[in-house]
Amino acid sequence: MPEEVIKAIFTGPKAFKIFSIFVLIIVIIWTVWKVSIALKKEQVKDKQIDSIQETVESTKQIITRQLEQADSDNYTRLIQKYPLGYCLFAVDHKKIIIPYESRLESDIKIDWSKAKVVKLTSERVVVLLPHIIDNVDYIEIKGIAVENTRQVGSVRVHFGGKGHHGPQILTEVVANDEKGVILALGFKD
Repeated sequence: MPEEVIKAIFTGPKAFKIFSIFVLIIVIIWTVWKVSIALKKEQVKDKQIDSIQETVESTKQIITRQLEQADSDNYTRLIQKYPLGYCLFAVDHKKIIIPYESRLESDIKIDWSKAKVVKLTSERVVVLLPHIIDNVDYIEIKGIAVENTRQVGSVRVHFGGKGHHGPQILTEVVANDEKGVILALGFKD
């Protein structure tokens, strides 16, 4: 079929040739125009993605500096309060958890991949804690949702204590500002 159309263009009447060439030019222009628009849309999307990635990276750097400062300011107090160790993590309004260097003095392992922000309001922070594996007492803790008030010094006990085998697990609000909250996940006997 396409061969017949091409043959008709070159062997047909002059008006048909002119009309066919005109249609062909319109199709080529339309195709080039559509490809150009698609490329421009892709460029705009790429720029937006780059901008978002730069903003996220910048925000993470700011939060990491805040975590470093909170660790520096609170290290002595926290390590005395949580003798098995602690780790800090930040919760921001985009519902992202950013863990910081762990200060664990025992065989407790933390898997942050399952941690998530459940709710962050001006008064409360609710998070699903990371998976916690205590290799000394052979305890694996998963799926604990915790809630703290957004008040510096607010402490909640979430696991362990009298009559329980294994470490006591607590969360404490270490810093709070309009960008989010920094919490300590602490462990003690």
